[in-house]
Amino acid sequence: MNLQEKLQLAYAKIREAKRILVVGHTSPDADALASMGAILEITSNLGLKTYAYADKKPAGAYSFIPHEDLITGEEPSDLLVFDVILFLDCGSISRTGLEARIRTSLKPPKMVAL
Repeated sequence: MNLQEKLQLAYAKIREAKRILVVGHTSPDADALASMGAILEITSNLGLKTYAYADKKPAGAYSFIPHEDLITGEEPSDLLVFDVILFLDCGSISRTGLEARIRTSLKPPKMVAL
């Protein structure tokens, strides 16, 4: 699958989703929060329900980043309510703080690496 096909598939999955979880890496820096903020802008414009999570997010340190206030350090209570999980700015789920929960509660997902 070429990059264009992967992007189209990812976009289709996002558009079809009822609930999306956006996850950044633990102790997120400005670029992690900015990428999450950009996705929050897109999902908001598409009218999608989105929950954004970054473990150990510093409170208020990056308030200049759009939608930073919508990103929480509180883990989602139930991962199974999300149709799509987007991992941003991290090369491995081990950097999310959710790895154990993801591996034990979710079936192996079909992943699209971009």
